Amino acid sequence: MNLTHRNLLFVFLIFIFSNAANAQTMPIGKDSLVMNTDRRITKLQNTYVELNKLKQSSPGYRIQIHFGNEREKAREIKTKFLQAFPDIAAYESYQSPNFRIRVGDYRSKLEATKYLKQISPQFPSSFIVSDQIKSPKLITDK
Repeated sequence: MNLTHRNLLFVFLIFIFSNAANAQTMPIGKDSLVMNTDRRITKLQNTYVELNKLKQSSPGYRIQIHFGNEREKAREIKTKFLQAFPDIAAYESYQSPNFRIRVGDYRSKLEATKYLKQISPQFPSSFIVSDQIKSPKLITDK
């Protein structure tokens, strides 16, 4: 390690330890702690929370029930699906030159597999795909 790398490492370690000194926990009583944090960290945390509230999607899984180049056929399949499963959301998308119908908003592949077993008797060519899904509503969301 040359002198420049050592100097950078030294400055980095000083920075880390000086920030650690700004965010310390102090015992109060037997079972409680008071945490003193830097206001910049709190501001970043609050910004992160607010941005996540605005975010409308998250990674997850859907079940693809149709893929083809005929718009009317895709819409017929979507309508048929919604009549059979009115409580599961269906999404139509177009990626030139094909239309695809994907259903559900599943956070895990296991959850998607459960619904695939229900759907596949009526839609035998359906399969699970990873996709951006609608974020589930949290109890704290209003």
